[in-house]
Amino acid sequence: MSYDRTSSLLPLLNQANVPLDQQGTVLNDAFARQLAFSLPVPANEVDPASFFQSNYGDYVCDQACRINESIVISVDEAIARVYAVWLIRYQVVHCPASPAAQAAVEAGLEVTSEFQRDRGLLGTLGTAMSIVQFQPPGAVPAGLAGSVVTPVEA
Repeated sequence: MSYDRTSSLLPLLNQANVPLDQQGTVLNDAFARQLAFSLPVPANEVDPASFFQSNYGDYVCDQACRINESIVISVDEAIARVYAVWLIRYQVVHCPASPAAQAAVEAGLEVTSEFQRDRGLLGTLGTAMSIVQFQPPGAVPAGLAGSVVTPVEA
């Protein structure tokens, strides 16, 4: 993976006039969105926190640390945001009409609402982050072949 190219994201933030004290948050959001959508959602209902930690925890931490080597981000916050985005996907797949899924969607909208003035910014950063080429560990966790919902299906 070519993490040295992530430094090209900083000029995007400057061009969009994102204040310096908010750049870390914007980068964490872009990282979370890009990575969380590359992680499969299990086809069957599971305990989401346990599943995420045991299947993706080390991988997500490693990816956040690698990004942090090029661009300073809050690793703990980045990991939490990846989980939050992935959890929204999980809840929408497994219980879309539940209050929890609806609240997750509302929370997701609330997180991005402060960036409404620059609606294209997160999408642009997400596209730029795609140069990092995130690949889920082993594509599908061992023992789950055929039992996950791919990002396209979710």
